[in-house]
Amino acid sequence: MALLPRKRLESQQNPYLHFIIRHVRHRPVIFFGLPFISTLLVGSVMLSRLTQTRYDYQATRVQSLNHADKLKLDQDQANRKPFDLREEYFKLSQPEASQLVSQLQASTQETPSSTPHSKSKKIKNWQDWDGEQVRVQRPAGAPEWGGVDPRTQSPEIGTRLV
Repeated sequence: MALLPRKRLESQQNPYLHFIIRHVRHRPVIFFGLPFISTLLVGSVMLSRLTQTRYDYQATRVQSLNHADKLKLDQDQANRKPFDLREEYFKLSQPEASQLVSQLQASTQETPSSTPHSKSKKIKNWQDWDGEQVRVQRPAGAPEWGGVDPRTQSPEIGTRLV
């Protein structure tokens, strides 16, 4: 059986195609890398312009207030109830509305001179708590500020931090 005859490449027939194929084999970066990188750069520039157009469009949607709208907002703020931190605390901490109303009435009727503030008072019932934080006594040997020095013994005898 005879071997198949060898066909000549079209590049050998066409001198321009032969020139291009020869240079692609010797310098693939020029023919593949540069077009790829240039596509990325052109795409980046086009996307930045598209993004700028998007932000410009969003900026046109924002409108400034005219005088009538400003007056309406000022009137709405004047009719609002003032913000009270105690009220918000009781709303979040207690789900029952009846307790909230009674505590709010009690807290608004008290004057600062009528409630004694002592740091050592004991709270027996959570309904009696006025929201003041009470500092507990430090263990013997604990420094006032910061933690315990890890090279020394901790206040609990027999344990070390390091």
